Amino acid sequence: MNIVVVVDNNYAQYVGVMLTSMFENTADSKKLKVFVIYNELSDQNKINLREVVNKYHSQIIFINEQDDYKNYHEGSYVSKTAYLKINIPNYLSEKEEYALYLDGDIIINCDILEFEKFDIDAYYIAAVNDDNVYLASEVGKSIEQYFNSGVMKINLQKWREENISEKVYEYIISPMNKKNTVDQDPLNVILGDNWLKLNRAYNFMPVNHTSIKEPKLIHYAYKDKPWHTLYSGKYKEKFEYYKKICSWDGYNQQDRDILANKELVIFGASTAGESAYKLLRNEEFDVAFFIDSDIKKVGTKICGKSIKIVEVLNNLSKQLAIIVPSISYYEEIKDILKRYDYTPMKTCNKIFLKN
Repeated sequence: MNIVVVVDNNYAQYVGVMLTSMFENTADSKKLKVFVIYNELSDQNKINLREVVNKYHSQIIFINEQDDYKNYHEGSYVSKTAYLKINIPNYLSEKEEYALYLDGDIIINCDILEFEKFDIDAYYIAAVNDDNVYLASEVGKSIEQYFNSGVMKINLQKWREENISEKVYEYIISPMNKKNTVDQDPLNVILGDNWLKLNRAYNFMPVNHTSIKEPKLIHYAYKDKPWHTLYSGKYKEKFEYYKKICSWDGYNQQDRDILANKELVIFGASTAGESAYKLLRNEEFDVAFFIDSDIKKVGTKICGKSIKIVEVLNNLSKQLAIIVPSISYYEEIKDILKRYDYTPMKTCNKIFLKN
């Protein structure tokens, strides 16, 4: 069975954890062949990925592609590397008939060979509903018609025969593309209804799906990732378990390095702010104070820390790491902090640093 990932240096270690979870839960890993497609990937990351796969006596094939996406838009937390998945059927040999594409922010909780039972001869792909009402409506679909592109069993031959890659790329650069996603909207538009709908357990997204009790694939399909120190979602323990047994030399947690070397401030004296404070304290990080735009809260305390006005940022010489845990007010706070020259980290958007 062909497994395909697209990867860059920022995501390589998380792909390693995902592959570890896949192999650990698959009875006959020798049946798996892993294709790693990339634009840029360091020698060390290649070595690490190879060691992960070799540990389970499987095959790994690296495919270096230099397709140019410099004029394509990039998502808020999805890089341009995602565009590579659109051309998977043309990167793999024509003798390959099917492939299972997997995003890197996934934990496999079942035998991945279960995907072999899904007959897609009449379809381009097999996939799972995304259940994001906004994204679906933006391309004129209901949530039952709109799939998530993070897990796709692909009919490579049918895709090639009908030049799907070319059609998707044409849509991406057309005025019709609203650019709410990188690859997902274009794929939904071009593939239409010609996809096999799988049970949501095969691409369970905690942020969108609520009724699945035993997910087979856990997809952390949101800005908040389980490798973040400030991750507040479900199934962090699953990721941590496979991270511990993943043979990855030089695994690093960039947000921890930032948090350890900055003075920490939480924006938002709220329930979310209190939860963020507890997460940080559990990881033995200290918080200097809170800031809030609600003048009624200024001068009081939360979690034993003082609450200050936002304008205090004008008077501080130290570089801070400002934590923004709120989801509901995130964009509003982001605009406020932009006025003080603070922007979110690409790798963890809850942490804002001064430019």
